[in-house]
Amino acid sequence: MTLTRPILIGGLGLTAVLGLLNGLHDSLTDHATLLVLMGVGSGVWWWRRRRQQPSSPVVPSSPVDRAAVDRLLALTTEQLDTLTTEIREHLDPEDRGPWLSRVEGLRQQGTALAEDLDRQTLTLALLGDPGVGKSTLRHHLSETWLPSLATTVMLQEGTTTLPAEQDPDILLWVTATDLTDSALASLRHYQQLGHRLVLVFNKQDQYGPLDRATMQQQLHQHSQSLPETIPVVAVTAQPGPLKVRRHQPNGSVEEWLETPQPETTDLLEHLRELVQQQQQELVLATAMRQGQQLQRRVRDHLNQLRRQRAMPTVERLQWIAAATAFANPLPSLDVLATAAINGQLVMDLGRIYQQGFSWQQAKATATTLAKLTVQLGLVELSSQALTSFLKSHAATYVAGGVVQGLSAAYLTRLAGLSLIDHFEEQSGRGSEAAPLSVQSLSQRLRPLMKQSQQSDWFKDLVAEGLSRLHRPADAAPTPVALATASAEPINLPESLLCDQDNASTD
Repeated sequence: MTLTRPILIGGLGLTAVLGLLNGLHDSLTDHATLLVLMGVGSGVWWWRRRRQQPSSPVVPSSPVDRAAVDRLLALTTEQLDTLTTEIREHLDPEDRGPWLSRVEGLRQQGTALAEDLDRQTLTLALLGDPGVGKSTLRHHLSETWLPSLATTVMLQEGTTTLPAEQDPDILLWVTATDLTDSALASLRHYQQLGHRLVLVFNKQDQYGPLDRATMQQQLHQHSQSLPETIPVVAVTAQPGPLKVRRHQPNGSVEEWLETPQPETTDLLEHLRELVQQQQQELVLATAMRQGQQLQRRVRDHLNQLRRQRAMPTVERLQWIAAATAFANPLPSLDVLATAAINGQLVMDLGRIYQQGFSWQQAKATATTLAKLTVQLGLVELSSQALTSFLKSHAATYVAGGVVQGLSAAYLTRLAGLSLIDHFEEQSGRGSEAAPLSVQSLSQRLRPLMKQSQQSDWFKDLVAEGLSRLHRPADAAPTPVALATASAEPINLPESLLCDQDNASTD
């Protein structure tokens, strides 16, 4: 006998059996007893189940050295191998082509990134608001700084946002005034990404001595407010002309305009030190940043594929939950059925996302989900939303079983989506992944409920539920029958295949 879904089938089977025995043994409907019986019915199989291996840990971003970058690239290659394997194992041949093509593109990016670790060139970008002198400063650096370097440095120029194709090793943020909140947010963003930043205060000649000192002090204070203090360098890339007046011996006055030399000595020395002494560190920092971005793209593809596989599982179990709630004659037996369905949901999704759940952990998570739906008031909210939506259907509005079944399907779907969101967020974090906790699930359930009622799938779920549940009594599906029809072929003892209608006769 092969059981591919022991928690689900065992739990639903016990629901039917206990329904038959209800008239003779009322004590069996005690909630604690039901949960114990569910564990007994499925425990033997799960004790034999080998735990899934957790996903590989993510390499920390610091310190940035060659070994850390190599580990990150190796981990990304492993994730690409995992993605390739899941594509070949779980997609039909005609659907694999686009996926495998994307994987190959990601592999090529990883290969190019590994080759760039030994590059001898650097890239410097100048960013800032329009009119702050970026073009003038770039021209000055090209004429006075680049020719003096042994290392090749390529200069780029942009606005306050880096183009997607640019990822410089050094980033000069040029300003001619105090920093705005948006500028500070951009600096904080680039610093968190790992960029090497220098804050350049240009056009200082436009300020008087006192105002210039005040401006520099404010910029230093802004720099110190960032996660890491960045250097602030004052320059005048293109000084304005000054009027020069000379008194002649005969008493006349001669006047003319004279343009001073640019004041960039401090910036040039700072950049020269960066290039000469920290070239390899700059290259590795860029490689780490690009490697992390590549790893996120790989993880996004992996999560997309797994969500594509996970949603049919959620949809199947939500209709099993609906059929159970619709046909169950005993409210107390809903506890067992809900625990069985949620437990199976945890196990099935855990396998897809390669999470190592034991059957005890699945049962504990299922219990947590059940408690949260009550504590957060989701049961009442779902019933209210569904009742309001069904008021236009006179036949279904009075059918409490339909509302109860749709509510069960809706809450099961929310539970599945919250689990998927958690697994996707933790994907690739390995030993750093946060455990599946009450707080983690509660932060997802209520927002998901609000979002779902504003989307089309809520209406689609109700429409499909009405077609599934609003039928003559003799045609109503039993949960066990629906479970066996929705899963792989399962051979069950005849005692577990009791018709739900028979369960209601006692």
